[in-house]
Amino acid sequence: MSANHQNIPLFFSLIKEGNLAQVSELIQLGYDVNEQFEEGVTPAIQAASYGHLEILKTLVKAGADVNIVDQQLESPLMVARIKGHQEVINYLIPLTNQEIREIVEQQLTE
Repeated sequence: MSANHQNIPLFFSLIKEGNLAQVSELIQLGYDVNEQFEEGVTPAIQAASYGHLEILKTLVKAGADVNIVDQQLESPLMVARIKGHQEVINYLIPLTNQEIREIVEQQLTE
Protein backbone atom coordinates (compact mmCIF):
# COMPACT_ATOMS: atom_id res chain seq x y z
CA MET A 1 0.00 0.00 0.00
CA SER A 2 1.42 3.38 -0.92
CA ALA A 3 1.84 5.99 1.76
CA ASN A 4 -0.95 8.07 0.27
CA HIS A 5 -3.40 5.27 -0.55
CA GLN A 6 -5.71 6.16 2.34
CA ASN A 7 -5.92 9.78 1.12
CA ILE A 8 -6.80 8.99 -2.49
CA PRO A 9 -10.43 10.17 -2.07
CA LEU A 10 -9.06 13.59 -1.01
CA PHE A 11 -6.80 13.73 -4.07
CA PHE A 12 -9.70 12.85 -6.38
CA SER A 13 -12.00 15.37 -4.66
CA LEU A 14 -9.47 18.14 -5.19
CA ILE A 15 -9.16 17.21 -8.85
CA LYS A 16 -12.96 17.20 -9.23
CA GLU A 17 -13.14 20.65 -7.60
CA GLY A 18 -10.44 21.98 -9.94
CA ASN A 19 -8.15 22.91 -7.06
CA LEU A 20 -4.87 23.15 -8.98
CA ALA A 21 -2.83 24.54 -6.07
CA GLN A 22 -3.67 21.73 -3.67
CA VAL A 23 -3.40 19.04 -6.35
CA SER A 24 0.09 20.36 -7.14
CA GLU A 25 1.00 20.30 -3.45
CA LEU A 26 -0.10 16.70 -3.05
CA ILE A 27 1.87 15.69 -6.14
CA GLN A 28 4.96 17.32 -4.61
CA LEU A 29 4.30 15.30 -1.46
CA GLY A 30 4.52 12.13 -3.51
CA TYR A 31 0.97 11.23 -4.46
CA ASP A 32 0.91 8.56 -7.16
CA VAL A 33 -0.46 10.25 -10.27
CA ASN A 34 -1.32 6.85 -11.77
CA GLU A 35 -3.07 5.33 -8.75
CA GLN A 36 -6.47 3.96 -9.65
CA PHE A 37 -9.47 4.64 -7.45
CA GLU A 38 -13.06 3.39 -7.69
CA GLU A 39 -13.73 1.48 -10.90
CA GLY A 40 -10.14 2.01 -11.99
CA VAL A 41 -10.43 5.76 -12.45
CA THR A 42 -7.07 7.52 -12.54
CA PRO A 43 -6.35 11.16 -11.66
CA ALA A 44 -5.97 11.88 -15.41
CA ILE A 45 -9.38 10.36 -16.16
CA GLN A 46 -10.89 12.42 -13.32
CA ALA A 47 -9.33 15.66 -14.59
CA ALA A 48 -10.40 14.94 -18.19
CA SER A 49 -13.92 14.12 -17.06
CA TYR A 50 -14.35 17.55 -15.47
CA GLY A 51 -12.48 19.45 -18.19
CA HIS A 52 -9.69 20.60 -15.88
CA LEU A 53 -6.97 21.12 -18.49
CA GLU A 54 -4.38 22.74 -16.21
CA ILE A 55 -4.70 19.97 -13.65
CA LEU A 56 -4.38 17.40 -16.42
CA LYS A 57 -1.22 19.13 -17.69
CA THR A 58 0.18 19.12 -14.15
CA LEU A 59 -0.56 15.42 -13.77
CA VAL A 60 1.07 14.60 -17.12
CA LYS A 61 4.14 16.67 -16.23
CA ALA A 62 4.37 14.62 -13.01
CA GLY A 63 4.26 11.36 -14.98
CA ALA A 64 0.57 10.53 -15.36
CA ASP A 65 -0.04 7.93 -18.07
CA VAL A 66 -2.94 9.08 -20.25
CA ASN A 67 -3.21 5.62 -21.81
CA ILE A 68 -4.43 3.85 -18.67
CA VAL A 69 -8.09 2.84 -18.98
CA ASP A 70 -10.62 2.33 -16.21
CA GLN A 71 -12.84 -0.73 -15.66
CA GLN A 72 -15.20 0.55 -18.36
CA LEU A 73 -12.20 0.64 -20.73
CA GLU A 74 -12.35 4.44 -20.93
CA SER A 75 -9.22 6.57 -21.16
CA PRO A 76 -8.89 10.30 -20.42
CA LEU A 77 -9.34 11.04 -24.15
CA MET A 78 -12.50 8.94 -24.34
CA VAL A 79 -13.99 10.59 -21.25
CA ALA A 80 -13.13 14.09 -22.53
CA ARG A 81 -14.84 13.26 -25.84
CA ILE A 82 -17.96 11.96 -24.09
CA LYS A 83 -18.14 15.11 -21.94
CA GLY A 84 -17.35 17.45 -24.85
CA HIS A 85 -14.22 19.06 -23.38
CA GLN A 86 -12.59 20.13 -26.67
CA GLU A 87 -9.49 21.80 -25.17
CA VAL A 88 -8.76 18.64 -23.21
CA ILE A 89 -9.32 16.52 -26.32
CA ASN A 90 -6.90 18.68 -28.32
CA TYR A 91 -4.28 18.37 -25.57
CA LEU A 92 -4.66 14.60 -25.22
CA ILE A 93 -4.70 13.54 -28.87
CA PRO A 94 -0.92 13.72 -29.40
CA LEU A 95 -0.25 12.08 -26.02
CA THR A 96 -2.62 9.16 -26.50
CA ASN A 97 -1.57 5.90 -28.15
CA GLN A 98 -2.75 4.97 -31.63
CA GLU A 99 -5.13 2.23 -30.45
CA ILE A 100 -7.11 4.58 -28.20
CA ARG A 101 -7.14 7.35 -30.84
CA GLU A 102 -8.57 4.89 -33.38
CA ILE A 103 -11.31 3.83 -30.96
CA VAL A 104 -12.26 7.47 -30.36
CA GLU A 105 -12.25 8.21 -34.11
CA GLN A 106 -14.48 5.18 -34.69
CA GLN A 107 -16.90 6.38 -31.99
CA LEU A 108 -17.10 9.77 -33.69
CA THR A 109 -18.22 8.19 -36.96
CA GLU A 110 -20.93 6.02 -35.37
